Amino acid sequence: MRYPTGTTRRPSLPFAGAAHLSAVALGLGLMLSGCSNPDTQQAATAGVPPAPVSLERTLDVMLRPNSATAAEAFLAALPRPLEVRDTTVANPHDPRRRDTVRTLRYDGLALTVYRVQATGTRFPVAVFVTSPDYRTGNGLHVGLTSQDVAAILGAPTVRKGGTWVYQIHAPMSAPYELTVRLHDGTVRSLRWAAYLD
Repeated sequence: MRYPTGTTRRPSLPFAGAAHLSAVALGLGLMLSGCSNPDTQQAATAGVPPAPVSLERTLDVMLRPNSATAAEAFLAALPRPLEVRDTTVANPHDPRRRDTVRTLRYDGLALTVYRVQATGTRFPVAVFVTSPDYRTGNGLHVGLTSQDVAAILGAPTVRKGGTWVYQIHAPMSAPYELTVRLHDGTVRSLRWAAYLD
């Protein structure tokens, strides 16, 4: 994974800055669709099929400190992905141990999950969105203009061409990085990556 010049903080897991993460199509996707799902309601009102997972719930589990039990319950409730890809990586605390990075790909969304082999603990570490069907509570989604993004998020921490990077340290949330990729002034993809260590 390449980071724009000026990025001061990178994910501390060893795979996050290595070719492993680039090779593993970043992502995240979670939660069952249902009537109470905000993504489902929005998609239904727009006359398009509902998103298979809730982006809001996914980000909540990934970025807010939750128990391993809550993260596991969330991951177990996910619908079947279109594709699953596993990569073995060195454990960040004991390089002799091997852990697994699993990417679950859905239509327009990919979820990356880190699994500690020694304990079996799994937790989401990244989500990558390319479909306008997934929206955050503040209205962020693929298809917005750069002006819309600036109005929602303010100025990026780093701006390099069509890539805007936000390094966010919100209260009651794990620090994370949001990468917004633009083409011709329009959002083409969004990627959240948590700093989990």
